[in-house]
Amino acid sequence: MTDEVKYVVAFDIGTTYSGYAYQDSKESQRDPLSIVTNSWQGGTTLSMKTPTAILFDKEKNFHSFGNDAAKAYANALETGAQHDYIFVKGFKMKLYHEEKVSDTLFLKDTEDRDIDGMLVFTELIKSLKKDAMADMAKRLGEFDKDKVTFVLTVPAIWREPAKQFMRLAAEKAEIKPENLILALEPEAAALYCKNLELNSALGSGDGAVKSCFQPGGKYMIMDLGGGTVDSVVHATNENSDVIELYKSSGGPWGGEYVNVNFMTYLETTYGEDAAKRFKETRCLDHYELEQEFEEKKRKLNTANEVDVRLRIPGHLKTLASKPIDKHTVDHLYIKKTEFKSFFDPLIEQIIQHLKSIFSEVGEIPLLFLVGGFSESAYLQEKLREEFTNTKIVVP
Repeated sequence: MTDEVKYVVAFDIGTTYSGYAYQDSKESQRDPLSIVTNSWQGGTTLSMKTPTAILFDKEKNFHSFGNDAAKAYANALETGAQHDYIFVKGFKMKLYHEEKVSDTLFLKDTEDRDIDGMLVFTELIKSLKKDAMADMAKRLGEFDKDKVTFVLTVPAIWREPAKQFMRLAAEKAEIKPENLILALEPEAAALYCKNLELNSALGSGDGAVKSCFQPGGKYMIMDLGGGTVDSVVHATNENSDVIELYKSSGGPWGGEYVNVNFMTYLETTYGEDAAKRFKETRCLDHYELEQEFEEKKRKLNTANEVDVRLRIPGHLKTLASKPIDKHTVDHLYIKKTEFKSFFDPLIEQIIQHLKSIFSEVGEIPLLFLVGGFSESAYLQEKLREEFTNTKIVVP
């Protein structure tokens, strides 16, 4: 990092949630973990990330992003004004699935209308940048904006055209090419995890952890996001340099697919038509249901077999096409085995992916889990059960 760089601002655009962090480059030399993150209000809680959602008016002028966009569109739906807006969310995976990504890429909004993908990503980056600059000004006072380097993280498993698309979107968001760095998500996570170890933040001096960063040691970083799972294996050579032992790899097994499985469960339980009408007519209730499911999703573990209780608006029950015996006045009880089934297909794919890598490089003594899906207690437990010789750490 040159002396000209005063601050570094990093954007993490995820399938489900996005956020940013920043750091004084001189302060980072003293303490690499002196990182400032933002907090967004989401319902009754604060979070370092906000939904990856963006709202335009019908003329495609930017309206809002994140929680503000989600709430504004939910209000528009409830008042019948949704046709005056274009709401786009969960669009990052399009860059993974599309084989030939170009600046003419189109996305679909929630009403299946086409919208310019470059416009969507540009406005999202622009929004994150604006929020970050405002937060820095509030905390730091005046600062030289020309001495800010921006880091945009991207999945390692993306093809080059998708990465180039993000670079162009950042430039259109008024980030100069010379001030922009594209960083692979698992590589950025690896650097953070190593700094944690150097600061004795992992294991309180655990020798097994430290040895993985010494000559001859190896470790793996697995970034479990909303859409994709990205992994990389590093080793330390005799000169204490970090080398790539196994290429970046992964697949579409992120936590958002747990939500998809849950929504399918609601359709099966209440009827497809009832679930659809509930989403269309009680949008704020549907949004709050998604938020509560996210909370239960993170807390699920194997400690007991108590049913999972979700607060369900009574309106959904009245729309149901059949009696719901597991529904009280305002709660739905889901058997623990059923709730686990939302996760199990994804976890099995992750386990098979790890086994495939281990078969080529041997057992890996240390595995770091990062990303939103890594917060799932159930996922952590299943991986620890399967890989008993690997120390699994969630920073």
